[in-house]
Amino acid sequence: MMIKTILFFILFINNIFAYENDHETFHKKALSQLLQQNKIITDVKASDYKEEKKQELTIYTTGLHPKSCLFSSARISQYESYPLFVDYIKESFYSSESKNWHLLFESPLIPASFTLDFTFPRLTQTSENMTYPFHFPTGIFKDLKGTVSLEEIHGRCRYTVRAYWKGEKTFISSPMMEFFIAAVAEIGMRKLFQFSK
Repeated sequence: MMIKTILFFILFINNIFAYENDHETFHKKALSQLLQQNKIITDVKASDYKEEKKQELTIYTTGLHPKSCLFSSARISQYESYPLFVDYIKESFYSSESKNWHLLFESPLIPASFTLDFTFPRLTQTSENMTYPFHFPTGIFKDLKGTVSLEEIHGRCRYTVRAYWKGEKTFISSPMMEFFIAAVAEIGMRKLFQFSK
């Protein structure tokens, strides 16, 4: 009886892992199909911690550029020219020495104009797959950290942005934060892809 129970348990665990692997494979295939259709995929989650008076934010955005990483990154890395191509970016100043990047945002989507100051290296693609870290040392999302990853896929470049933040509760509600950041992330990546083709 004990042996039968153990065998049943082993089979049960194997079935669970098989299901999880199939589910993960299905998700990857679905994601790949959406990317091939030139979809920008964005997932933004914001949460409130009322007792701690804090908010938490996770950001994931990915898209497949029509050109190679080497070609597209050379254009996207020209940060100073962003106001010419992205409507809601009114100012863009970058220091190559300190890697500090200053942006001024204004848009009907945004309740009020605001600035972002953060550290981010200039994209210099020297291999097919690279990851660049960024950090917000000040501002409404102080201490937010994230990465921008570039992955070469059959002559095209997949850009993926991941970021995480937990800090003092802001004046923006979590649902509004999710909506606003998701919209800005998707529109922003699409605009960057358009002018860097």
